[in-house]
Amino acid sequence: MREMMLYPPFADICLVGFVGANQQLTLRAAARFLDIFVGLAQSEHSKLPLRILGPSPALVVKVSNKYRYKLIIKCRNNREFRALMSGALLNFGGEKEFRKVTAYADMNALVC
Repeated sequence: MREMMLYPPFADICLVGFVGANQQLTLRAAARFLDIFVGLAQSEHSKLPLRILGPSPALVVKVSNKYRYKLIIKCRNNREFRALMSGALLNFGGEKEFRKVTAYADMNALVC
């Protein structure tokens, strides 16, 4: 079977960003989110075609004394992917250790 092309216009790109005042905490938060996301993807959404890059520093790592890291996820922006992302963000938001780190998802953003 031929593998699906995971590049626009055949796929979407979701940028998941992490912003925090402590560089190491922000990087650990990005790694923890990745663990949560991959765990949910494998257990509940195993049929979704995904490619995950990162975590890596944003193009400009520090802005207004806040550090920025990102994950890039090549995916299909469908109901199942949005459910996966929502579940991952909700689970991540419940982690008290990372309450000082903001996480956000931006679909089809200009990835930088």
